[in-house]
Amino acid sequence: KKKRKKKEKEEREWCCENTMEARTKRMKGAKKPLSTVPGGIEITITGSDSVQCNGIYREQTDKRDGKLCFAREVERGGALYFDSKANAWKVCQDGNPNTESGWNYSQTPDDPEDELPPLGKWEDSKKISTEVKRDYQNFMLEMEMNNIKG
Repeated sequence: KKKRKKKEKEEREWCCENTMEARTKRMKGAKKPLSTVPGGIEITITGSDSVQCNGIYREQTDKRDGKLCFAREVERGGALYFDSKANAWKVCQDGNPNTESGWNYSQTPDDPEDELPPLGKWEDSKKISTEVKRDYQNFMLEMEMNNIKG
């Protein structure tokens, strides 16, 4: 009976630790590898102004500057990546996230150790100062995780 209760408790704790919310909190400050199958994280970008950055960006198997990078799956591509020289996450309407150097939107992270880009609404005040003027009013990133390992 004690073994069964212990096992039930362990299962409840595992479930609590592995909910989407718990994983997201751990990932935002993650310094250890994420427990997803490669390609399991998707970032949806909405609210782009005249440039075409909206869409779903899928996690790539390779990292860039030690952080995850994401590619938009459309004909001309699209990149979401971290640039360590600028200390900023960048979104480019086309290109490859492993090699792209241009960008349309940028955001300096609150915590430079985060492995994920800042989620939610991006702020004009946190963009790279040399960036072409963009409308950040509705620009935001949302995350979805697929193929989560237990």
